[in-house]
Parts: sequence; structure tokens; C-alpha cells
Amino acid sequence: MADAYTTIRIDRHGHVAEVVLSTPERLNAMSMKFFYEIKRAFQELDLDAEVRAVVLWAEGRLFTAGLDLKEAAAGVLGGGTGAAGSSVAARNYSLYRTIKDLQACFTAIVECRKPVIAAVHNKCIGGGLDLITACDVRLCSADATFSIYETKIAIVADVGTLQRITPIVGKGMAREMAFTGRFISAARALSCGLVNDVYADKDALLAAARQLAGEIAANAPLAVQGVKAVLNYSEEHPTAEGLEYVAQWNSSFVQSNDVSEAVSAFLEKRQPNFRGD
Repeated sequence: MADAYTTIRIDRHGHVAEVVLSTPERLNAMSMKFFYEIKRAFQELDLDAEVRAVVLWAEGRLFTAGLDLKEAAAGVLGGGTGAAGSSVAARNYSLYRTIKDLQACFTAIVECRKPVIAAVHNKCIGGGLDLITACDVRLCSADATFSIYETKIAIVADVGTLQRITPIVGKGMAREMAFTGRFISAARALSCGLVNDVYADKDALLAAARQLAGEIAANAPLAVQGVKAVLNYSEEHPTAEGLEYVAQWNSSFVQSNDVSEAVSAFLEKRQPNFRGD
């Protein structure tokens, strides 16, 4: 049996799972353990046939303070990678491998077949942008602010923000945020497309995120997962290749039992009962 999570927790409500950042006493700062627990959680949820949508949110007064700088200063940022007395080249390679490992932790969110909704309140700093830009949908409360803060501490953001944010907010906005490290408001995040909607407070935010997840989970699971797969593929390939991919996908799955159930439900004027097969 896998060890229990210590920096996050997973709550399940029917076909919706919630991944909750659960170290509010540390402002949900991202330790090395946090990264690996996020990876394990989303790999677990990807394989859980009962889960059809995921909500990601945080306990405490803010979403996340980003990278745990105290831990990083003692380790990666303080030159603590690699064995004592190792060469500069060996230490550099060790740091490279650490960065690649951390990237893979948040890429697990992208690779999770279930749609992931990030619900952000108050501050979302540094690594928080790496985290939420790996999600499919972002919502926030009116007090939310967002910063690619790495620039302020002389680091190039390296766990996914710079690769994922431009298609979300556009080239100019992405570069402004990354070059300055300044905080942008919820209103500006909405106007540039970083978030889909803004809610009055955290309670309203979570209610909306859960309602959206429930609406997604009510659809045929194979279809929803197919949509995510096709969208992800199409973002990285030319249109012609994306069209070929979706043609292959549908030709493989269009005869699912859920398609038959959808047709029967329409003819019988009732809500469909999708089983994911």
C-alpha cells in the first residue's frame, strides 16, 4: 500500500476527486515531497475508473507561496545537489536531472486523462503558475493574484509556466508577467484568459468548481477523455495531423456502449446513464 500523502490530500465525491493542497501552516509552499506527491496523486487518479473530473484547490489563506525557498536554499539552490567533492559538471548534471524530475511531476497533470479544474484563491506565486497552467481550466476568487515570481529571485521559471502560459494568455501578456514578476489581479487574469471566471469569495469559487466538475463528470467518460487527448495532441501538431488523430480516435471508440446509451436516452427523452464502456 502506498504511503499516505502528507502535503496534499485526495477527497472523493462520486465521480469527482479533489486534490487539496493541505499545508496551510507553510502557506502551501512546494517542497520536493509536494512535487512527488502531486505526480503520484494524478497518476493514481488517471488510473481510477470511478474518477471522471478533478478539482485542485488549497486550504488556508492563500493558494500557494510557490517553491519552498528554505528547502531549496539548503539543497538545489544552495549547491547541495550531487555528492560532496563532485565536479562542477557532475553537480550541474545532478541539478539538470532534478529539474527534469520536477517538470515530470506537473506534466502528470497534463497527462492525466481526467479534466482538471484549478480553483485559486488569494496568492498564486511562482510554482503555483507552473501548477495551474498544467490544468485544463482555471477559476479564481476576486482576491486572487498571480505572479511568475521566479524572475524576482533571479531564477528562470523552469517547471512548465514559460512553456504553457503563452497559448493561454497570449505572447505579450506572458512576457510581461515573466519579465516583471509582478502580480496581476483576478480581473486582469480574466481579461487575458488565464482564468475562465472570477467568483466573489473562496466559498463561491469552490461551489462553482464543483458544479463544473459535476457537469463534466455527467458526460460519457470515454468521450471526455477523448476530447482531452485530442485537444492536447492538436496543441502540439499541425491541423492536418490533429484531424487524422481525431479520425482514428473516433473510429476506435464510436461504437462504445455509451454512444448507444446516449442515442437511447435521446429517443426515450431521459437523462443518459454513462458507464464509461
